[in-house]
Amino acid sequence: MAQFDIPKPKKPKTEKIESPTPEKSIKSPAQHKKPTKPTKSNFVGKKRKTFRRRVLLARIIVLLIGALGIGLFSFFFYLTSLLNNELVYFNADAQEQKQTVRLGKINKDTFSKSIVAILFDKTPNLIGEDEGRVNFLLLGAPGQGNPAPNLTDAIMLASLDTKQEKISLVSIPRDLFVRAPGENVARKINSLYQLGLIRDKQDPLKILINTVEELSGQTIHYVLLVDLSVVEDSINSLGGITVNVPQDIYDPTYPGPNYSYELFELKKGVQTLDGKTAVKYVRTRHAIRSDFGRSDRQRQVLQALSAKLRNIELTDLPVYFKIASQFKQRIATNMSIPELKRLYTLTKDISSKRIYTWGLDTTPGSGMLRSTSIKVGSGNAYALVPINGINEYKEIHAFFKNIFQKI
Repeated sequence: MAQFDIPKPKKPKTEKIESPTPEKSIKSPAQHKKPTKPTKSNFVGKKRKTFRRRVLLARIIVLLIGALGIGLFSFFFYLTSLLNNELVYFNADAQEQKQTVRLGKINKDTFSKSIVAILFDKTPNLIGEDEGRVNFLLLGAPGQGNPAPNLTDAIMLASLDTKQEKISLVSIPRDLFVRAPGENVARKINSLYQLGLIRDKQDPLKILINTVEELSGQTIHYVLLVDLSVVEDSINSLGGITVNVPQDIYDPTYPGPNYSYELFELKKGVQTLDGKTAVKYVRTRHAIRSDFGRSDRQRQVLQALSAKLRNIELTDLPVYFKIASQFKQRIATNMSIPELKRLYTLTKDISSKRIYTWGLDTTPGSGMLRSTSIKVGSGNAYALVPINGINEYKEIHAFFKNIFQKI
């Protein structure tokens, strides 16, 4: 049989298909090596670095919290030492002897409890808060350097509605004649604080508080008495306040130093007032509506000052301390530090649109008062009395009840 050599089939040539990329990627030998697994020592090293960073961050946070805590504690200690519920006054019947009014609860015994309550948010509810309404009597006296330093020329009853988050302010004119409880003689309501300083030095505001409660038919839970000179200094510390002056004011007989007179003039329109001008704006009587216009301006300045105070940033601590120092011996209140904090919490978010202002006046058809003259000594004095006579308060009670409960 013939043998034939069968040729072995040739392997087909394989062609490499180039990628469409413009350039070939050239890999270095190192790139072909398999990635090395992390060793135990590398892992421990990284863990230690992370731990150290966390420890350092924790220390920084602790230091910051500690510094903040010390700062807050120092601030409240400073504030408590200043708001010591005393207002310095000079009693004319005591031969110009310097005395103080003390109304409230802040003292060395209550200090530590106050700080604990503030730091741990254990502030108590205000009196009346559970019923939905807290009432404040706000009083302003001219202070030393004025002819009648203890006459409360600014008298306002403020009511905080804690459920609807609104505030009502009612001005009571200084020339309103009243007969205080237990008294036989009628006198101007702005003189009752001075009367209290003479009759009851331990509780000099008792007569005025009882009278306003009888006048309004409302319970007064708290009282704040301010030397009006602190308003001037506070406004200056805040860089002034902005108000809309409703009409030109020209007062050639504004009370000056040493029983003199000086000119006070202010143009109509939006004005930025410094402290001294603001106080004059509040006190002048040579403007439309006389005492009633004065009450309107008091509420206007109070609202502007309140708005400015609420807009202070936490970074402005020097302003806080400066204003706090200005209140030393120029304010008296029966509120404790925790109660003041609670009041701030309840009111800090209430806008100016939720603050309603009113006044007892002689407006025909709606006013609760009428003007008359009353014999005082050998002459007659201008006076305001309720429309039905002295101490006839039925209509005034209905007025307060209506605006406090239905607005």
